[in-house]
Amino acid sequence: MSREMDSQPPPRRSKRIAELASRSTLAPSPTTSALLNLPPELRIIIFEFALIVDGNIAVTTDTKTPALFATNRQVRSETIPIWYGKNEFRFVVNQCDASLVQKFDQQAVPPEQRDSFGTKVVFTLENEPNWSNLREWCRAVYRGSTVNVMALELSEEIEEDQSWVSIVAAAHLVCRDASEKKESWTQCEKTLDRLRRVAVFADRRWLEE
Repeated sequence: MSREMDSQPPPRRSKRIAELASRSTLAPSPTTSALLNLPPELRIIIFEFALIVDGNIAVTTDTKTPALFATNRQVRSETIPIWYGKNEFRFVVNQCDASLVQKFDQQAVPPEQRDSFGTKVVFTLENEPNWSNLREWCRAVYRGSTVNVMALELSEEIEEDQSWVSIVAAAHLVCRDASEKKESWTQCEKTLDRLRRVAVFADRRWLEE
């Protein structure tokens, strides 16, 4: 089905478009493209049609930021909130190895800035738990250098085995709380070790490093 674009934005989107348009504070240069000569409200509509994805974006090792980000500062300031604020990003985390998540975090936009856009991130945890990998994931959560966990979901293969997923969520909560209280990472690790001892009663696979 084709999308039709009017010269005026739909009423229900007008407030959001006005907010995004207000980010356009840079005056166009003589060499600015025809796109940047359009009214900001119309430009935002065009960017939304170009950047908003139906469903979710499955993040892989090949996932890159949109080329529009590299156009110029004005286009970047207008498109980043759309890409991160209007899309849902899905990660498959295998054996608690969140290296793919951290690669996503190494992109140009800091996690705290993405959070301000309301970025939605969904994790699907697969295969077996691994404490060593979870510890590294927790370290990134503690440093605040990983995306905000909005949801934890089970893959279909292990949907009957929910206990270890609860441990991942609890470990993240421990680290965020420790970071907010400005506790040292050493103190945080001690709390995680106590959590691990409890987790082993529910699932002995947490003994695996």
